[in-house]
Formats: sequence, structure tokens, C-alpha cells
Amino acid sequence: MAKLQNGIFKDLSGSIGDLNFYKWKNTVVLRAKRSPSKKKPTQAQIIARDKFKLLSSVFRGLSQSAAIGFKSHTSSMSERNAFFKYNHSSILNLDGELKTDYPQLVLSEGTLKGIEVVSASPENFSFQFQWKNKSITDKSDTVYLVLLPLNENYRSILTQSSGKEECLRVKFPSFWNGAIFHAYAFRQNQKQQVSNSQYLGEFLV
Repeated sequence: MAKLQNGIFKDLSGSIGDLNFYKWKNTVVLRAKRSPSKKKPTQAQIIARDKFKLLSSVFRGLSQSAAIGFKSHTSSMSERNAFFKYNHSSILNLDGELKTDYPQLVLSEGTLKGIEVVSASPENFSFQFQWKNKSITDKSDTVYLVLLPLNENYRSILTQSSGKEECLRVKFPSFWNGAIFHAYAFRQNQKQQVSNSQYLGEFLV
């Protein structure tokens, strides 16, 4: 793989002969075309490929939160790649069936302290979330709440509140009635540094 800086290649994309050109992080990258392998994939390769597909499906529902939660990693990789890096072990192989280990999913990765969760539960067709800050500086931060439904046809909910509020209330869409979802929270300061995401549990609307 080669990187081409500006010049006549700055807007180049597509293929020429055995070479592929594409843009990644505003840089044109040159790579030789890959010939499809004629070898039958091993069981390990099949599992790795299926894990990638499942993780890709999970990421589609979390792309917005990943753009915030993995922002500090984007100088060396995309937020998608960072999400895959920290969540590869969240896909479990249980007797040949792949399952997402939702409590182990990482939605953000950073060095900030987390928040102290007071309560998190559905109530009156809305999700009620309360927390306590651990320091005075937390009050100027932003707390993000992510609700991830198991139904892939439903979009996840990403909402936020200032740290000083210490509470969030999110009303469910009407079609979420009877839906199962997982909830997560993380904190971001004014320098856009984040805490590790915290799993709040699995809930039924």
C-alpha cells in the first residue's frame, strides 16, 4: 500500500489496471487489486468472517455514538476501526452460534472518570436516567446516553445532557412498544476527552 500526497493524484479514485485508488482520511491510497483465493476457507476463517459481519451490523446502530466515543483514536484509525478493535472480543462463539455480548460492548474509550449511576429504568413510556458527578469539574461536562434496540430495523437513540443536570429523560418512539434494548452512558469534557462507556442494563419497553 502506498500513500500519494496531492499533485495530479489528489482527486483520483477507482481502478487502473491492477491498481486501486481510493481516499482515506483525505489521502489518496494506492493498493494492488486482490485476486480472489481459490482455497476453501478454513473453519477459523469462516468464523472470523461471520464475526466481522455481525460486528458490522452492530456498528451500524452505533456509528453516531462511535464518532464521539472514539474521536481520540481517529488520528491513527477511523472510528469504525477503533470500534472493531475494542469490540472484537464482544462477539462470542457459543457452540457454533455467534452472539453479541452486549454488556461487554465498548461505546467509548478514554481516560476520564465515569459517572456514578443512581438509577436507570423505563417509566411511563420513557427512559429515566439519573447519576451523580464525582467531582466539581464534572458539572461542565456532557453525559451521553445510548439506547440500542435488538431489532436492527430500529435506529438507536443517542441523547445528551450537561453534567450539572444529573438526569435525562428520553421518550420512546411509539413503535418501540414491546422492544428490548440495551442502555449505555459515557462522559465527555470540554476538551472532547471521554470516559469508558458504562453498561446500564437490558430493558423492555
